[in-house]
Amino acid sequence: MSLSRPSWRAVASVLSAAALVAAGAGSLSYAGSGHSSPRAGDTTVIKNTGKGPALSLISKKKFPALAVSNSKLVKKLNADALDGRHAEQLSPTIMRATVGTPNQPITGNQYFTSTAIPAGTYVASMHGLMSPDSGANYQCLFIDYTKFAAMDYSGYWAVAFRSDSSEDLNIDQSNVVTLPAGHQVIWGCSFSGNTTVLQPAAFTLQKTTKTVPMTGSVFTPRPGARKLLAGLR
Repeated sequence: MSLSRPSWRAVASVLSAAALVAAGAGSLSYAGSGHSSPRAGDTTVIKNTGKGPALSLISKKKFPALAVSNSKLVKKLNADALDGRHAEQLSPTIMRATVGTPNQPITGNQYFTSTAIPAGTYVASMHGLMSPDSGANYQCLFIDYTKFAAMDYSGYWAVAFRSDSSEDLNIDQSNVVTLPAGHQVIWGCSFSGNTTVLQPAAFTLQKTTKTVPMTGSVFTPRPGARKLLAGLR
């Protein structure tokens, strides 16, 4: 029985692969032998002089492609997600604008801002505390003006209105809204008469990438529960 001699091309391919794995300053034992735990006495460097990444790790779907031995910081690691969450979810940007100065009056004027906001799903909030004089009135609103101009009143995100009253009004409204591309957003307040700003009207938008609906079954309260609910009204 005779053994065929391997071709030079096959030998060169195997040697090149072994050299790629053991290209570090230290020697990488068992690198080309198929052992499961190759070792090196120093940092191993893999250098790709062509295009593409220097290293690609492929595993079955149910296994991670990479495992590390500790939780030390990996410097300069740039990933598009961490634990399945995008960077925007880990440190969300909050857009904020205010109308008024604490403990200062505002008399008969309009303070509205219109701007284009990137498309997406946001938590839109409006908060503040006003103290109108008797006979004064004001209105604060936060709207998708493009929808509002088209008579689509779902564009109202938050609205607070007080007329002819000396009662303080705590503005505290929020809503999850979806803003299409190219839509204009308007926020601000209009005043008639003298109103003292206890806390400025603050308008905030925080982008969110995921909302989960709450679901449940409809039920009819029992007689005892109905009495309790009636007493709370």
